[in-house]
Amino acid sequence: MKKWSDWLDWWDKDSSLELKYIEANNGHTSKMIWSSVNGEGSLEIISESFSDSLETISSTNGLVSYYGYWNFELINDKTKITWRINGSMPFYARFMTLFTDTIIGKDLERGLNNLKQKLEKINN
Repeated sequence: MKKWSDWLDWWDKDSSLELKYIEANNGHTSKMIWSSVNGEGSLEIISESFSDSLETISSTNGLVSYYGYWNFELINDKTKITWRINGSMPFYARFMTLFTDTIIGKDLERGLNNLKQKLEKINN
């Protein structure tokens, strides 16, 4: 988890961000906790299969929890990464899902592109 800040661009956007790692081993039960002037949250790996998948749970300001699902598929000597996010929210807040792509879509795309560049450097 300590390497996530190398590719996920939220660290570049918030200079007040402070990170803490709990059980900083690689894989299952690794947890990252952050705090900044914008709030606090956590990200934890809850399940992993080294060869093909990873599941995470994240919360922000102790309110919104969502699950991340990562699938890794080898196709023609390249790895296709599929990153899905799923969660639930109170009925009165569900309208916000209409704007999810507008709010965080570009951040997620930049993160995946950064990850791609990092991995391609390793393999070359």
